[in-house]
Amino acid sequence: MTQAIRGNINPEPRLSVKVIRCDNSVVPNAQTAVAKFLLEDFAAHVVVPVHQKSNANNLLQETAPSWDRQLHINAHLGSPHFHSPILLSPRNGWYLKGQNVEIFERARIVDGAKRLEAAFHFREPKEIPVTIVLGLNPDEELELRRQILSNGAPTIHLETRERIGTTAPRLTIEDMWIDFEIQSDPFVIPTSRGYTPTILVRRKSSRYTEHVLVGARSLAQVLETLRSKHGTLVGVQVSVRKNSPERTSPYILRVNEHPKV
Repeated sequence: MTQAIRGNINPEPRLSVKVIRCDNSVVPNAQTAVAKFLLEDFAAHVVVPVHQKSNANNLLQETAPSWDRQLHINAHLGSPHFHSPILLSPRNGWYLKGQNVEIFERARIVDGAKRLEAAFHFREPKEIPVTIVLGLNPDEELELRRQILSNGAPTIHLETRERIGTTAPRLTIEDMWIDFEIQSDPFVIPTSRGYTPTILVRRKSSRYTEHVLVGARSLAQVLETLRSKHGTLVGVQVSVRKNSPERTSPYILRVNEHPKV
């Protein structure tokens, strides 16, 4: 006869981190939150699904044949930016408890692994912004990854509430050429039509940063092609105008200079 084991099992989480719960999610019915992690603590709690392992040595890699990804970093581009945060899928290994997320298992990095590996290479920034989408299954992770890599409008990334939106004034593109340097990869801002993809830019003659809405297909497709080719839009110098004064007129973008690869 088997004797019952008496007592309570209450495993302690590996780490508990403050989060902000999001009102919207990138996947219907999925719980979503955002947080900031210290870079030095982060690697112990994530794993990168890859098609084939590379010689990157800061992040744990797991071979997953369905993932068309290898972890090669572009260190020559300089310190990485995180205007778009790291996107994580903890599946059922992280739990939202009040205003914290409790970590019991490693989460899979859906997007941002190369930037994160570069952050370890440069040892900066000290804090990493993270979007956490809980409860995804492997197929949903792959679908989310495909959306991010699609050639359509840039995928919306949920960020901390301070990063949904920007205090930078809007730069409106008309039918006259405007030259500027792109200061960020796409993130989102709330508008009357919902969340809209946006980039930060700076004109040569300006002392401050502005933002440009890039949801139009004629802009999004060109920018995504550039981002996919170079790994980032940061530092790309472009000239942009509308083809005509009409409100629905497509945009024309020409690249003046881009980061050397």
